[in-house]
Amino acid sequence: IDLWEKGITRYVVNSSIPEGLDEKYQELAYLVTRLARAWLEDKPVRQIETSFYGKLDQFANWMIAPVVSALDPSFDIQSEYNEAISYLKEKGIDYTVRPADNAKKYGESITIDIFCGADSLERISIRGTVTESSIMVSRIADFHKLYFDPKGHNLFFTYEDRPGVLALITSVLGKEGINIDDVRAPHNDTQEKSLAILKVDKPVGGEIVKKIVKQIKAQNGFYVNL
Repeated sequence: IDLWEKGITRYVVNSSIPEGLDEKYQELAYLVTRLARAWLEDKPVRQIETSFYGKLDQFANWMIAPVVSALDPSFDIQSEYNEAISYLKEKGIDYTVRPADNAKKYGESITIDIFCGADSLERISIRGTVTESSIMVSRIADFHKLYFDPKGHNLFFTYEDRPGVLALITSVLGKEGINIDDVRAPHNDTQEKSLAILKVDKPVGGEIVKKIVKQIKAQNGFYVNL
């Protein structure tokens, strides 16, 4: 009853969820991969590298199906490890689980790096965790301490750091009748670039994203519904 009515797989015989694994971490792996894929747009995926910190390393095999499902919605998220590996091999995608350095004290967290491209590879690295029963993205590339909730309608822009950029973004959204629910705008390690993450109340069309990218001279800009 719990399985069919509530989606709870705990205590189910032959379940794809092993005892001791919080299902939110599988959802985390899925959402982090979805976000990474959106960041790299439609470029072909060539390689995936993952790190599972804390007690999550013992559950690495149960994380690959959510990762693959995030790349291809037609792939069943409840699939077994061997099915996910076979799918990746068929697509020519290398998959690696890196040893986690727990001296970094990331707690129970997941880092997923995706490499895309044809001639030269482009990489995006995202780390997330679960805190107070909520899924959080804690790092994107070299933007740290984000603690961003990867749900709903979201806009992302990277740009050279300078005053007034957020005002330009919010002005365009306001004129389009789009309300902003949350904003994160950290600098990167060198303080040269900024990342604007805006959680909004409705979908944002491609033309609006292009308009903002042009106005703020963004290096990267996209909308994703997670």
